[in-house]
Amino acid sequence: MLIVDGVFLLRGELRDYRDLSVFLQISPAESLRRALRRDVALFGSPDAVRERYEARYLPGQALYQASAAPGERVDVLIDYERPEGPAFCVGPCEQPAPCWQQRSTVNEIRTLLTGRGLVESPRWHGGRLYLSDWSAGEIVAVDLAGGSEVVARVESLPLCTAWLPDGRLLIVSSAAGLLLRREPDGALVTHADLGGVGWNDIVVDGRGNAYVNQVGFDPVGGESFGPGSVVVVTVDGSVRQVADNVAFPNGMAVTSDNATLIVADSYRHCLLAFDIGADGGLSNRRVWADLGVGAPDGICVDAQNAVWYADVPNQRCVRVAEGGTVLRTVELDRGCFACALGGPDGTELFMVAAEWRGMTEAEMVSPGSGQVLVTQVDVPGAGWP
Repeated sequence: MLIVDGVFLLRGELRDYRDLSVFLQISPAESLRRALRRDVALFGSPDAVRERYEARYLPGQALYQASAAPGERVDVLIDYERPEGPAFCVGPCEQPAPCWQQRSTVNEIRTLLTGRGLVESPRWHGGRLYLSDWSAGEIVAVDLAGGSEVVARVESLPLCTAWLPDGRLLIVSSAAGLLLRREPDGALVTHADLGGVGWNDIVVDGRGNAYVNQVGFDPVGGESFGPGSVVVVTVDGSVRQVADNVAFPNGMAVTSDNATLIVADSYRHCLLAFDIGADGGLSNRRVWADLGVGAPDGICVDAQNAVWYADVPNQRCVRVAEGGTVLRTVELDRGCFACALGGPDGTELFMVAAEWRGMTEAEMVSPGSGQVLVTQVDVPGAGWP
């Protein structure tokens, strides 16, 4: 018996030279994630691995898949996206799409709100979804029937929000360097002075500590790159930095046990994790998930401690496990900026999306292209936001 292992062996011209063929199938993102774990020592750096895969290997694989269709011409097909639970099909294989291609169809996605601008920061609270329209400088609440109202106006870009445990809304006024608080009568007061500009996302944990991240440069104004940071605003209103050297800090979430802060680093294509101390400090920094070609923006956590992340350039919302295994992908027709789990039982996935033009464009999204989309998922939300 002769066993031959290779990458491009299932081409048509070799078909008559084998008695049994087996094809292991994984997604391009998972392929890159494994390479980043395996090949850094070989090629010298993560950037070198990424460049080689994105410039050569993955395009070559795409050409091979298109021309040879290896998954359709084998005796045994193995979906190996999750090594701990591979799925086998013994030919002829009329199996459903592999797990990394199990995507919600257009019919499964409902448009809850449309006609908006750059929509961000969705938060489920009190039976409604709250979101920010950065283009209009408005905080909007929308119910499950699509009825909406503007609950606050703040001229700021970015413009992100989070709820305190007592039900008051915190609003990041990035332009003013302030963390605002909306009182029950609708008045906006200063909760904390953050100082400076460039403040982006916010999450409040179950203790009432607010984590706010800051981008280290002005991409809209064309400034040179600088890494960002994270501060904590404790319940007494004090502000201190708790993390630095986050290339481009974006969405954040806290796990349901108040033990872990997860931060999306868009430029490094990963989710970072930190242990949360009793005083709100952060420690034990680590890569929670390398996302390969994924560019994470807003994020949320579910009851199985998986993370949903929004992805603008790849126009999708993706659920990943710790380590980076892709569990589900929802494909959209425009950039997905953020996501949140909510609804009556926590199994509605809300996605805010718009047609992305670019950071330095006068209008970063096409006017009126902002939407709130919703689809059903199996695992309810947990933690914060």
